[in-house]
Amino acid sequence: MSAALSLLLAASPLAAEATTPGGDRTNVVLIMADDLGAEWLSCYNPAAPPTPHLDALASAGVKFTRGFSQPLCTPTRVTLMTGRYNFRNYVEFGLLPPAEPTFGDRFREAGYRTGVFGKWQLSGKGSDQPDTVSPDDWGFDEHLLWQLSRRPGHGSKGTRYWKPTLETDGEIVSVKADDYGPDLFTDALIDFATAEADRPFFAYYPMVLTHDPFVPTPESGPPAGKGKPTPKHFPEMVRHTDRIVGRIVAALEEAGLRENTVVLFCGDNGTHDSVVCPTPYGPYRGGKRHLNDAGTWVPLIVAGPAAGGGSVPARVTDDRPIDFTDLLPAVCTLAGVPVPEDADGISPFAADGSLATKRREAAFIWYDPRHGFRTAPHAGAYVRDVRYRLYADGRFIDAGDPLNRTEQELTEPLTEEAAAAHERLAAVLTRYEAQGGKAPVPKSSKP
Repeated sequence: MSAALSLLLAASPLAAEATTPGGDRTNVVLIMADDLGAEWLSCYNPAAPPTPHLDALASAGVKFTRGFSQPLCTPTRVTLMTGRYNFRNYVEFGLLPPAEPTFGDRFREAGYRTGVFGKWQLSGKGSDQPDTVSPDDWGFDEHLLWQLSRRPGHGSKGTRYWKPTLETDGEIVSVKADDYGPDLFTDALIDFATAEADRPFFAYYPMVLTHDPFVPTPESGPPAGKGKPTPKHFPEMVRHTDRIVGRIVAALEEAGLRENTVVLFCGDNGTHDSVVCPTPYGPYRGGKRHLNDAGTWVPLIVAGPAAGGGSVPARVTDDRPIDFTDLLPAVCTLAGVPVPEDADGISPFAADGSLATKRREAAFIWYDPRHGFRTAPHAGAYVRDVRYRLYADGRFIDAGDPLNRTEQELTEPLTEEAAAAHERLAAVLTRYEAQGGKAPVPKSSKP
């Protein structure tokens, strides 16, 4: 980390405030990659380029094979950070209303130090939000962020990668031409996590990788990224994502924190549709923005201890359906932080770290991007269990393994198994529709 960046982070007045002592409490590091479908991790897809550090994290914990996000970044982030479905609190692309309590608020109220490092893009465009904002309004004591406030030069423009436009405590961070944003965020997170070993922490790392523009990483040597962006750099960006996860885990181990820190890794939506990954079943094209498995199937790996005295089981693969409302209850449960009563999610873990016996019937995705995409399939709702997907418009799909993608739309007459699944999934849709989650209707053309 640069000296200027270290000075700026250390200068935060909130960073020096005392919180509840608790070196024996469970810490949390939540890492979310940007535009990375599960097909790009070799622990999900044996034909993918190797991701050894993420594979090791999966071996140390639970790999969920049916984790489904929203198809786009802001809808996913609002769901993740609040534990509530978009139809309740998503009002504008690029905005998380500050009045909405987040997991930052929940952990800070429980006495944790809280920090966020990476991509923000939640302060609103065209809204009545002030140009100057602070992540403190969303529960975070410390931050280093790209696209935070909307003042000229304060992150609304500028690169996320080489010589990035970053902000902390209302000031632009001084960077050099060979500074690489993802590494600066990682440095800041590690400094934050290891600063006070006797106080528990919650660190949220919404990565800027692997979103376009697809440019070289430091493995190509700085100052890289000056050529024309191209998807050929995407595998290299995935490798750097993997190395960052390895750096964070190694730093926790070196600081003696790994044994009492939960590490969760996920993606915010499917891969960009210009990117194709090899699989044993043939090429897999990303489906970001699309309301299907290619747009919503993401990696979800959880490893670490639990507040109840146990630990997340190692080397476990679990196929229960998960949606992103479940992640706030998951980290709260593992850390011993109260789960808010208004959360829609169900923790897949019990307080002792074991897998919960109660499973949700299906992941529920309600999606209205409000970002210039109002044509089908860019709005709507579906429910997805281990095998089937039912859309609110009546389409019923035998989706099977999301990596294989041998999807088939089913019509009458249905098999006994399919008919039973349809009935179960229809009941889930009906339940959420009764709560206000009626699917948005796409417009017939772009506005």
